Amino acid sequence: MRGLRRHYRWLLLLLLFIVQGTLMPWILPESWQSSVHISPNFVLVIILYYALYLGRHQALLYGVIFGLLQDFIYYGHMIGVFSFAMGLTGYLIGLMQVFRPHFVLYTVVLIGVGVALCEMMVGSLYLLFNVTKVPYMFALTHYVLPSALFNMLFALAIYIPMRKWIDSMNLVKKEGEAS
Repeated sequence: MRGLRRHYRWLLLLLLFIVQGTLMPWILPESWQSSVHISPNFVLVIILYYALYLGRHQALLYGVIFGLLQDFIYYGHMIGVFSFAMGLTGYLIGLMQVFRPHFVLYTVVLIGVGVALCEMMVGSLYLLFNVTKVPYMFALTHYVLPSALFNMLFALAIYIPMRKWIDSMNLVKKEGEAS
């Protein structure tokens, strides 16, 4: 049963990866995509939930794999940028697991910080290697902050179902260890 639940984690991330790349461009208003450049990153939000509640090493693994998938499919300018940024962000946010985040605001703010950190890493690497010429402050106000706020709203909307699901995974894990 424990292995089956691990597959559900992968399937959830794969489903959200498909949704954020195919359905969200149709759902978000055109003005949000052109003027303030909101980019939903649901996979990163779930990876940050995994980092906070399941551990930083798992978040690192999920971040590297799904970041590489994102590099290959959506952002082919440089391979490895999203992989590096999502993996490192998952690991760093997972370091905050020490505080046992059982408070909604704490969790959602950490996820927002994680999304902003990931976006800033990607933007900084693209700026460093001259893939983009967007000034840093413009990118911060028009790309990073709106995306972080949008993804924080998503994290808040799924907080209760994610906590229940992760708690049920941890309960099954503890029962398996006791047997």
